[in-house]
Amino acid sequence: MLFFARSFRVAIQVTGYLTASNRLSRLSSLSALCVALALTVSGSWNIAAAQAKPATIANLAVTSAGTAVTTVSSGSVVTLTATVTAGTTRVTPGQVNFCDATAKYCSDIHLLGTAQLTSAGTATLKLRPGIGSHSYKAVFLGTNTYAGSSSSASALAATGKLATTTTLGQLAVPGGYTLTATVTGIINTAGTPAPTGSVSFVDTTNSNSVAGTAAVSSGKAALSFSGSLVPLTVPAGMGIATADFNRDGIPDLAVGAMNDETAALTILLGNGDGTFTAVTPNPVVGYYPFSVIAGDFNGDGIPDLAVGNVMNSTVSILLGKGDGTFTSEPELNTGGGVGSLVTADFNGDGIPDLAVVAGSSVLVFMGKGDGTFGPTPVSLLAGTSPAGIAAGDLNGDGIMDLVVANDAESGSVTEFLGNVRSLSGLPRSDEAELSRAFPTGAVSIGTFEVSRWRLRRSR
Repeated sequence: MLFFARSFRVAIQVTGYLTASNRLSRLSSLSALCVALALTVSGSWNIAAAQAKPATIANLAVTSAGTAVTTVSSGSVVTLTATVTAGTTRVTPGQVNFCDATAKYCSDIHLLGTAQLTSAGTATLKLRPGIGSHSYKAVFLGTNTYAGSSSSASALAATGKLATTTTLGQLAVPGGYTLTATVTGIINTAGTPAPTGSVSFVDTTNSNSVAGTAAVSSGKAALSFSGSLVPLTVPAGMGIATADFNRDGIPDLAVGAMNDETAALTILLGNGDGTFTAVTPNPVVGYYPFSVIAGDFNGDGIPDLAVGNVMNSTVSILLGKGDGTFTSEPELNTGGGVGSLVTADFNGDGIPDLAVVAGSSVLVFMGKGDGTFGPTPVSLLAGTSPAGIAAGDLNGDGIMDLVVANDAESGSVTEFLGNVRSLSGLPRSDEAELSRAFPTGAVSIGTFEVSRWRLRRSR
């Protein structure tokens, strides 16, 4: 019989078979399916258990240009500032998630960002909210010392007019022609009406005289994307990380390279309109910088980067300066080809750690909070040719766990359940076998819903 933990509910329909070993726990079964389907799924609002820990209070302030606001005009940069206190003491270090308070789960587009509590006891996130009504919440994830907490919701309205685009089509027929204008508007919230009004057809060859007008007919909502090519300053782009590297409230990009002759990254600063400007010179890293992740490794509130270098078997640590440029810290040696990376607080001290797929193992480097990591990592034996890796709280104990996707030939995932009291062993592991219909590679963790399962266990 298949059991679910309390944080798992039902929503997607699954077909096909999932084979699990007899020692597969109910949580590792769910992790295996998550890898098999390559789904990005949502995480719950769970925070670290508060047993025998001092209670904390999280507060959230919403400001723009240094002033508290409840309404801003479209395009304004808004700063979310969280403070966490235990009695009269400001808590630091620790991690804070900034969330859409109207969402059931703080994940995917509802997770606005994660920030470290700095030495000043604050965690900040800058963003430019879209037009419409918003509600934000700060969630302190808790540490070994302090219990987690959530702030009350803070409302914000962003005012302005939604952008539209108009395209012109023509159809020539004997004796005349027909002009058709198509008006497209952006709908960023449910219930936004389609564009209305009228369109004027102007003869640009005759002093812009109006040839005629026509009312815009009833429209319908449809999903669409507009794409453009962004040139890279380093060839053969591969891994991508996004964060606000220059602290202007606009997402930026860091792009790795799938090239054993390349030892640099492309940094692209967002312009706020979907275009980017490259930063020069390129940050220097190791050769074949395959994987890139962002995190605040020194607790200064500025995003940093960790870069996995395949040819060097190293991980480069780049500390952000807040202007889109970086300084390098000593590299981490892995002793084997580097694959995927993930950052999370695995030992509950409130400081980001780093898990690295290296050869047939996973190496967990403990962060020191100053941008450096302990030289001796915890080594975990994964399955055959591990590839993807993800971190999350699989068993709801407030401690981060790991899931590793092994290669398609082995068709398995390996789960490591965190235990901060015996971190030198980090965990126990469970391995789930997947049918060959589900080759593994990437992996995501979270809460999702399932309406029908067909399960058979190996004997």
